[in-house]
Amino acid sequence: YIELAQLELGGKEELEEIVEYLSYSQKACGRAAKLVRQMLFFSRKKEGGRDPVDLNAVVDRMVEILDRTIGEEIRIETSLEPRLWIVEADEGAIEQVIMNLALNARDAMPEGGTITFRTENVELDENACKRIPDAVPGKYVRLSVSDTGEGMDSETLSKIFDPFFTTKEVGKGTGLGLSVVYGMVRGHGGTVNVASAPGKGTTFHVYLPARDEEQRSNDLGQKVERTTYKGAGEKVLLVEDEEMVMQVLGDMLSSHGYQVLKAKNCREALDVLEREEVNVDVAIIDLVLSNGHGTTLCDELFKKTPGVKLILTSGYPFSEQRMQEFLAKGVDFLPKPFNVEEVLRILKRIREE
Repeated sequence: YIELAQLELGGKEELEEIVEYLSYSQKACGRAAKLVRQMLFFSRKKEGGRDPVDLNAVVDRMVEILDRTIGEEIRIETSLEPRLWIVEADEGAIEQVIMNLALNARDAMPEGGTITFRTENVELDENACKRIPDAVPGKYVRLSVSDTGEGMDSETLSKIFDPFFTTKEVGKGTGLGLSVVYGMVRGHGGTVNVASAPGKGTTFHVYLPARDEEQRSNDLGQKVERTTYKGAGEKVLLVEDEEMVMQVLGDMLSSHGYQVLKAKNCREALDVLEREEVNVDVAIIDLVLSNGHGTTLCDELFKKTPGVKLILTSGYPFSEQRMQEFLAKGVDFLPKPFNVEEVLRILKRIREE
């Protein structure tokens, strides 16, 4: 609904302040949606989804939070590469990595000090990899988190990623923070290197594989005009049993040039097609419906409407085997929560195939 309101108000200078308020509201909703998705993945012991991530934007956002919470005696500085490469990552996991490293740096400076976040594009060759544990040659985005604290000796450095190892007194730490950092970074195909010496502070270097050197951070910030996603009267069957999702998605698709047919469940969807003798171009189907499973409807549509394009949506995990079966048939999968632009982008790609 925020997106619909922005669409109505866009371009009207006298309403810029209202548009700005809506933008803040949309960001808040986005954060809430990501939090829900992370909790769902955590509860199922599954890893979050990977998306193109602008690490600079994540650092800026986390610094904003840390400035308010980490303590007045701690100063935070940043030095961010303006043309940073993109990484493929679970953004929630990267936020946790940054938070854990920041809290570790704070604890190393009980009397106060400075934490510095730095991002860089780096290319590691064979020789560089010999100095960095678990590194392989390639292009990386390097996030460095430095503190001006007491530093560590070589014996402590050799143990810092061990689960439950901590230099803090009993009751002040679990010893899991850095092991979590290491596990998450390794899970992304990256690695972590540490430089420290007593009295000289500590720097953690996090290496994350670059997604594509041609796709820069600034590219992600460019807003795509919605006119790019205009349809040309294609018929879209929307099968969704959540009334609010059905309403807002249907309105947005209609306003972008698509003819929308609505159904709340499998039986109703088939009835709509048979009654109106309509051949749809695309069907957007929720995976879990009140009277059946979305995959069952997909199978029926493949039989009744050869050549139909299908998009499955769900807030629940889809088994890897079943997912591969449908991907092999050309079905797109869109995990919830999603925004309308993601749907429009998929429809545009389907239209141009």
